[in-house]
Amino acid sequence: MRFILSGLILSFFSFNTISVFATTNSMAQTGFTGLLRIPHADALPFGDFSINYQWEDNIDYETPYARGAHKTILMGVGLLPGLEFTVQNTHKQISDGPGWSGTHSSDLSFSAKYDFKPFLPENWFSLAVGVQDYGGAASHHKNAYLVASKSLFPATYYHFRITAGYGQGDVGNQMGADYLQGAFMGVEWQPLPWLQFMAEHDGTGMNGGLKLFSDDNWLPYGWKANLTYQLYSDSLTANRDNQWVGVGLTLPIVIGESATRYSPQGIDEFASVEQEHKKHVSDKADTNTFKEAKTVATLPSAERLSDSTLSDNEAKQVLKVLVDYGFENVRVGWSGDELVVALENNLFNWNELDGIGVALGLIVSNSDAEFFQLQLLNNQILVTNIKGNSEQYRTFLAQSEEQRLLEHGLIISSESSKDIDWASERQASSHFVPRFIFSPHLRSAMGTEFGVFDYSLALSSNIQMSLWKGGVVDVRHLLPIAHSDSYADGEYFAGGRHESEVDRILFHQAFALPASITTQFSGGQIYKNYIGLLNESRWQSPQGTHRIKTEIANFEHRDNDFSYQPLLASYRYYFRPLDVALEGTVGQYWSGDVGGSVSLKQWFGDMAVKLTYQNTTCDRSRSEYSCSRDGYADNHEYAGLNFSFPFGTRKNASPSIGLQVKTLEQWAYGYRSRINNHANYIGGNRSATTNLQYNIDQQYYNRDRLSATYIQSHGQRLRESYLKYIK
Repeated sequence: MRFILSGLILSFFSFNTISVFATTNSMAQTGFTGLLRIPHADALPFGDFSINYQWEDNIDYETPYARGAHKTILMGVGLLPGLEFTVQNTHKQISDGPGWSGTHSSDLSFSAKYDFKPFLPENWFSLAVGVQDYGGAASHHKNAYLVASKSLFPATYYHFRITAGYGQGDVGNQMGADYLQGAFMGVEWQPLPWLQFMAEHDGTGMNGGLKLFSDDNWLPYGWKANLTYQLYSDSLTANRDNQWVGVGLTLPIVIGESATRYSPQGIDEFASVEQEHKKHVSDKADTNTFKEAKTVATLPSAERLSDSTLSDNEAKQVLKVLVDYGFENVRVGWSGDELVVALENNLFNWNELDGIGVALGLIVSNSDAEFFQLQLLNNQILVTNIKGNSEQYRTFLAQSEEQRLLEHGLIISSESSKDIDWASERQASSHFVPRFIFSPHLRSAMGTEFGVFDYSLALSSNIQMSLWKGGVVDVRHLLPIAHSDSYADGEYFAGGRHESEVDRILFHQAFALPASITTQFSGGQIYKNYIGLLNESRWQSPQGTHRIKTEIANFEHRDNDFSYQPLLASYRYYFRPLDVALEGTVGQYWSGDVGGSVSLKQWFGDMAVKLTYQNTTCDRSRSEYSCSRDGYADNHEYAGLNFSFPFGTRKNASPSIGLQVKTLEQWAYGYRSRINNHANYIGGNRSATTNLQYNIDQQYYNRDRLSATYIQSHGQRLRESYLKYIK
C-alpha cells in the first residue's frame, strides 16, 4: 500500500498545474452510473455501452442469493439522449452444477435513469430521476430516487463533484431496508485524468474508495476501461460492510464516420435541417433544379466514356460494370435523357445503403448521362426508387470530411418511371441460385434459480432460393453444438435443448400491390411441429415516417389439438433526428392471449436496441388455444430488452459461381422479465408472434430502414460505402 500511495503522490505532483480534467463517469455497484453505491445525476452518454463485473468480499454461500454480499454483472446503455437503461444480474456463484440451488441462483433486474441536463442552464447543476427494479415480480433491488450533482472548481486540481439526493427504498432491498431511503449524499475528487477518490453515505452507512481509468490513447475506438475499489464501508446491513472490486469497459456502439450521426452535434444538425431538407425535396421535384448544378468537380478515379451521347453503348457499359461487380437482376435503359438502372443487391449484408452507395458510384463513374434513376429490387419486386443529377452526386462523393452535410441531391420514392426504353434484358438472374446462410441459434435462460446463464447452442444452416418474382423456398437445419448442465437429459430445461433436425420448410410468395402495399404469403412447417399458413402485409408512407403492418396466421401442431391463430396489427413511427422507431401492436398472439405491446427501437448504425412492454390476457374459456391450458395466470405483463445486429461480414461473396454463402442480416438476442406480479414465472409463449426470419421488413425493406427519410438521414453511408469498396 505504501508503494501505491507513493506512486499516486508522485504522479499528482508531476502533472502540469494548469491542466483541466473533467469528471469521468462509470457504473456504481448496483444499477446505475454513480459513485460506489449511490447514483449521481449524470447518465451514460447517448450511444455508449458499458459492461461491468464486480466482486464483493465475504460472500456467504450458505445464505440465500438475495441476502448479503454478492457478485454483480452490470450492462448499461445510453438509449436516448439523457436516458440510461441498465440490466443487472446479482449472484453469489455462476454455477455449482445443474438443478435448483440457492447457491447459484441469481436475480435479474432492470433500471433506468433520466438526466435533465438539456433542460437546465449549463452553469447550474445536473438533475436526474431514476428507478431500479420497479414493477419486478421478485424485487430485490427496488428503489426510486431524485438526485442532483454539481461540479466545483472545475478548472483546478481541486475539482470536486458533490451529489445529494432523496430516495424511496424498499424493505426487501438486497442492499438493506435503509438503502437510498430518505437523504443520501456523496463527494468525488478527480485530481488526475485517471484517478478519482470518493466518499458517500447511502442510507445504510458510509463508503469510501477510489476509481482508476485508462488513458484516452490506450484503447482503440474510444473505449475506456475502469477499475473501482471500495476500501471502506460501515453499512449497517448484514454482510454488506465489505470491500469490493469492480472492472468495467465503456465504449461507443457506433464508431468511424457514422458515429457523428449520433453525437450531440449530429442530432442538432439533423433536427435543424429537417425543415430545410423538406424544402430541398420540394425544390428538386423540378428537374430544372438539376440543370443549374454545373459547377461541380468529377472524381479523379472515375472512368468516363469519351462519347457523351445517350446511347445503347453507354447503357451496356454500365450494365457490364454492375454485373461484373456482383449485382443481380440488372437491367439498364432510358427514360428520356435519364439513365435508368434496375438491380438487386445480395452482396452487402448489413445495410442496403452499402449496395445503393456502391451502385450509384459505379453508375455516375461510368456514364455521361445528366440524370440517373436507380430502381432497387428485392426478389424482383421494386422496393425503392432513387433519382439524381450525376454531376451533383459526383460532387457529393468527392467532398471532404468538412462537408458532411453537402446535399447529395437524391429524390427517393417507391414509384418508378412509366415509360422506360430498356436497352438490355435482365442480366445475372437471382432465380435458382441457392444461398447458404449460417448463423448461431441460441436458446437460453438468464437470471434464474438454476444459474446465471443456461443455454443450448446450435448451428443454423439455412438454404433460401428464389424461384420466380417474389417466390422463395426457405429450409433450415439446426445442428446442436453445446449446452449447459441445466439443458442435459433429466434437467429442468432438457425439453428446450436443440436436436439435429430440419425445423423450417417454407415457401414464401410476395406481391407488390397498389398504394405502396407489400404482402407476403408463407406456408409450410415452422419450429419443427407447426404446419400452416401466414400472411404479412405492410404499408409505408411516402417518406417512411409511418408504417402499418398486419399479421394473420393459422397453424396446427402435429401432436396436439391446439390452434395457433395470431391476428395482429401494428403501427410504427420513425423519428428521424434520433434514428428511433416507436411501435405499438394489438391483437391476438400466438398462444391465443389477447392484448398489446409498445416498443422503442433505437438504431445505432446497423445495431438496434429495443425496449418492450407487453401486456396480454388469456381467456380460459377458449380451450382451442394453448394459453387456456398452460398452467399460468390469466394476465401477463413483461418488460424486455433486445439487441439485434447483423451477424458476419458486411459484404458477402459474389453469387457468380451459381451459389452464394452468406451470413445472417440480423441476429437478435434479448430477455424479458415478468412485472407487476408476486412471482416471476415466465409464461411460455405469452405475447409471442410467429417471428419468421424471412419476413417483409427484414428481407425486402432493410430491417424496416428502407425509406426516403432514413436514406436522407444516412446519406454519408452512401459515400462511405463507395469510398470503402470502390475507390
